[in-house]
Amino acid sequence: SSEAKDLVFKLLQKNPKERLTPAQAKQHPWIVSGGARRTEKIKNDMSMIQSSMRNFKETMKKKPQIVIDDDEGNETDIAAALGMR
Repeated sequence: SSEAKDLVFKLLQKNPKERLTPAQAKQHPWIVSGGARRTEKIKNDMSMIQSSMRNFKETMKKKPQIVIDDDEGNETDIAAALGMR
């Protein structure tokens, strides 16, 4: 976020007189508004979304299986029986 960048920029000033003190850093809008927690939540949400997308892609690669039971309880994969696999 722009607030996070602003904080880092102000903390990395070469001139100590221009650099934020720890007390000033604690009062920075990004810190006060819970920016670190928001950023961590976004990372966790993105990680969960990426994982879901990977699972979805893997599921989509699999061909559907259509199975029927005969009178004797034996299962037959129709797609395989028809040579579609």
